[in-house]
Amino acid sequence: MRIFGEDTIRLTHLRAILLAMFIFIILFNQLQRFSIGFAFMGISMLILPFLKEYDRYFIWMIVAFSLGDLAYLYCVKFTDFTSAGTAMKVVLNRLMLICYAVPVFVIMKSFKQQMSLGFTSPDWNLPVVAPWTVFRLRTLKLKHFLIWAITLTIVCFVPLLKNNIGNLQGNFLLAGLSFAFVNAFLEEFLWRGLLLYGFKEVIGVRWAVAATSLGFGLSHITLGFTLPFSLLFAISGLLYAVLAIKTKSILPSLIWHFVISLLMAWGGIIFLGY
Repeated sequence: MRIFGEDTIRLTHLRAILLAMFIFIILFNQLQRFSIGFAFMGISMLILPFLKEYDRYFIWMIVAFSLGDLAYLYCVKFTDFTSAGTAMKVVLNRLMLICYAVPVFVIMKSFKQQMSLGFTSPDWNLPVVAPWTVFRLRTLKLKHFLIWAITLTIVCFVPLLKNNIGNLQGNFLLAGLSFAFVNAFLEEFLWRGLLLYGFKEVIGVRWAVAATSLGFGLSHITLGFTLPFSLLFAISGLLYAVLAIKTKSILPSLIWHFVISLLMAWGGIIFLGY
């Protein structure tokens, strides 16, 4: 069964190199090896005048994201010096994701690109293949798929919630809700709403899904997660991306992402100072 349908855009050698550059820039910036990221951006800007429009657009998208990455890291460092409590700092950290979104959005508008994966309501009866059945793939309606996905997610987090049950009250619950909403909304808007669509117009759906999913995972390194753990986030990003492409909306992945973020906060994976 085809997940994405027919993908008519081929990945040229140049775009494959630029795609690898995008991943390496994210990785090196996350590891705070900024000079390497600047070197990659400098090389791409040198060849910019000799490229076709779509290749120039792809490079500008990468540069815009990279500059947003640097702005984000700087702003996060700034929030560390504020007098806000730990929970507020965590939420402010996630709000700084706007640093990525603004330059990417400006480039898309400059090249007259539109978001096709928005916050529109999908067809909740759309058939979706559930990947977790043991013996065979099973097709479910989207609304039933989300119910199953959220239920399985909650079951996986039950041990962590039990260990953290003493904190599940008052301000801690509110802090978790605030973190989950801001984190899920801005990450889905950036990675699925902007980058996934912006990339798929140039390198095709499959490579766009792969690149944005891996980039999404690696972007969690600066949050204190190890590289192996960040690659687990990349797998979740892959599921979000496939769901967004299939439904032509980021609303289903946003709902699922919100639940996971909330459980991570309430389960103690995200430290909120309680």
